[in-house]
Amino acid sequence: MTDTTAIEVQQLRFGWKPDQPVLQIEHLHIPKGQQVFLRGASGSGKSTLLNLLGGLMSPQQGQIQLLDQLLNTRSQRFRDRFRADHIGVLFQQFNLLPYLNLIDNVTLPCRFSSLRRQRAGNPEAAAESLLQALGLQSFVEHPVKTAELSIGQQQRVAAARALIGQPEILLADEPTSALDSDSRDQFLTLLSQQCQQHQTTLVFVSHDLSLSHHFDRVIDLSEINHKGAV
Repeated sequence: MTDTTAIEVQQLRFGWKPDQPVLQIEHLHIPKGQQVFLRGASGSGKSTLLNLLGGLMSPQQGQIQLLDQLLNTRSQRFRDRFRADHIGVLFQQFNLLPYLNLIDNVTLPCRFSSLRRQRAGNPEAAAESLLQALGLQSFVEHPVKTAELSIGQQQRVAAARALIGQPEILLADEPTSALDSDSRDQFLTLLSQQCQQHQTTLVFVSHDLSLSHHFDRVIDLSEINHKGAV
């Protein structure tokens, strides 16, 4: 892996049953700072691949290297620490804590990672800046449960939480599925701007190809799974 590479996957094989592989990827290379749209049908293994990239699971075969670390050879404890320090995760379910205000929700990753806290400088100020950039400045002091946030606004809070502390990689698992088309496009534009500003590598998975124009690169999982290199 070169110093311009964020993600390198080689000869990966994963299946819930040994004789039934869900993923069999010869090679996948994603440079630092690239914003990638990973398309796949429901049940194709998109979320499984994100979990492998995030170190939540390990492949039965092959290598997964993020930044300068070969994750599949390291302990779960190391992978958990690496994820906390270097990876932002944006889920389909936003998992906001209702009793915390928006600032406290966004700064949560800085409580688990001294590196992200250091990069943020002043985490509360960084959180407020992110929320302002995402159009949520008027809600920052309100607890989530009383702020009456729309689905789109909750999504932007979750994005700010994933982005705080400038993680090098952001993994997004279909976070726009509950939005209408206008809200979806607005959110993706804001997300792309934030990733570009900090040169964050974005891997965004979805079945909806209409979103692809927001990204630098489109990868169809069906074309790399069980087949040749990308």
